[in-house]
Amino acid sequence: MLGARSLTAALLGIAVLLAAACGGAKAQDTPRVLASPPGVRLSIERVVRAETPAAFVFAPDGTLWYGELKSGRVFSGGKQRWDFAVSSGGESGLESMAISPDGTQLFAYLSVPKDDPGDARHDGGEASVSRVVALTIAANGGLSDPKTILEVPSNGIHNAGSLGFGPEGALYVDIGDNHNFGESQDARSPFGKVLRIDANGDPSSGNPFRDATVADPRVWALGIRNTFAFDWTPEGRLLGADNGENGDDEVNDIKPALNYGWPPAPADAPRAGDVAPLRVFHDTIAPSGLAVVPSAYGGWSGGGRVAVCGVVSRQMVLVDVDHPATAPLPIVDGCSLHLARDPSGTLVFANESGVWRLKVG
Repeated sequence: MLGARSLTAALLGIAVLLAAACGGAKAQDTPRVLASPPGVRLSIERVVRAETPAAFVFAPDGTLWYGELKSGRVFSGGKQRWDFAVSSGGESGLESMAISPDGTQLFAYLSVPKDDPGDARHDGGEASVSRVVALTIAANGGLSDPKTILEVPSNGIHNAGSLGFGPEGALYVDIGDNHNFGESQDARSPFGKVLRIDANGDPSSGNPFRDATVADPRVWALGIRNTFAFDWTPEGRLLGADNGENGDDEVNDIKPALNYGWPPAPADAPRAGDVAPLRVFHDTIAPSGLAVVPSAYGGWSGGGRVAVCGVVSRQMVLVDVDHPATAPLPIVDGCSLHLARDPSGTLVFANESGVWRLKVG
């Protein structure tokens, strides 16, 4: 049954993030390697300086695109490409980005402030809605005006949004429960779900509830609390992290139509079919990034081995989801935001002061 961290722990994570974003000492800390695979030497290099780059993604040609959580600015190739008006309250802002497999479109998940100002100088304030927008990438790196392909109300809490294209080319969108526990179990609601859509925001072909009249046809999986991170293994297995209550953060094996159990059913009325997590973190880490470990990392790769970063723990840990008795191994200190693989097969991560690469050799 899905666990999740309490509101107190959630607010702690937000406080850590905001304090660092405002220039706290930890935001300036250079990450350091805590452990290396047998026979492999790891080091860390800065890829780019940025202010809380919670959203970053690599284009198929290797170009890094990154966005700043609280400013809404988007960069690539050393140039600012866009500036979204974003809410900077609670867990809001420019939270995630993805690029289409053919490299022609950039997708962004962001929380928009009340009154929806078109002028990005009006950043800040309470969130009104969360959106997924699509922008066409020009040959020179410029971006077209954004087109909204998904929009939901937002109260600024539990409005997590992660984007990623699956191996089959569909766009997956994680959306938190919007701090309304009942939404996660309501298949008609997009909240507390993993959605699967096409580039226009329509339900993707093959979705489990596509033809159902009692469910949102965009839903891929349900029973989610507030998730920021997912990735696919080379075999196409979707693994996702969820932020839990009372320290019970999770890694889950996400499959179509399955229920990941948030909120927990009452003890006197158990709910059939809830899927148990692959890994539970009993101490709050507030997972913010997850990536399957590439083959370059030797004995750390293969099977169900993933790297997970946390806003509260500020560490990257190695997790073997197929062997729950194996304790997570801290491997990097200073990873608090997004985590991904670049096209060369290297782990790249972010903290409040920039984007960094975990180099092999």
